[in-house]
Amino acid sequence: IRKITGVENTFIRGILVSSAHQYFIVLLKERPFEIWDAKHLTLISVVKLGQFVTSLVWSPQPKNFVEGKVVKESLIFSTADGNIYQYTFENNHIFNSSQLHLDFTANMLTSLAWRGNMLVTGDTNGTICCWNMHEKKTKLIQTGKGIVRRIRFAPSDKPYILVTFSEGDFGIWDIDQCSKIGGSNYLKEKELRAIDIDWLTEYCPVAATTDGCIRIMDRTLSTLN
Repeated sequence: IRKITGVENTFIRGILVSSAHQYFIVLLKERPFEIWDAKHLTLISVVKLGQFVTSLVWSPQPKNFVEGKVVKESLIFSTADGNIYQYTFENNHIFNSSQLHLDFTANMLTSLAWRGNMLVTGDTNGTICCWNMHEKKTKLIQTGKGIVRRIRFAPSDKPYILVTFSEGDFGIWDIDQCSKIGGSNYLKEKELRAIDIDWLTEYCPVAATTDGCIRIMDRTLSTLN
């Protein structure tokens, strides 16, 4: 559905499908990103901002969602100049666009996660910001771990996030209490790093590590199964 043309001097660096599977984003290096209609496989829009997109996230899947039903969806993304934008889509059109203003000054954002009214951001300094979009209230968590690579909410209503960092460290935080539940000390003691990690269940992460193993951990990340 999309092919490189002879004059195109860039490459695709990522894709992201919306939660209701109506749209997908094509991220290009040093170029505006593209928004596609997933049903008809047609290009909807090319977003031109003049800034490199550093992270993006689609709105969570609506409650009582029925596959095939047309719903309104939103996309939040950050740019290298520290700005955050929200685009809302309806019937294959950009219904609304706005710039979000968090009540703190962040470094360049590198990761976003969204669940319900809560938007969680991570930056190049290891700071995690938990912003309640409805109440306009912010909580900050200073991890001191460097660049945040990925943030994942637990697959439940528990207020837990799994955070991975660029150097292979990771940890679980309770965003209600702004407290750390567990970290990657077990792997550090064995001189191992996580290549990738995700939630397997609402309490157990699963990690791929540098020794070629897959490890299932408990919520505190202190024991392995």
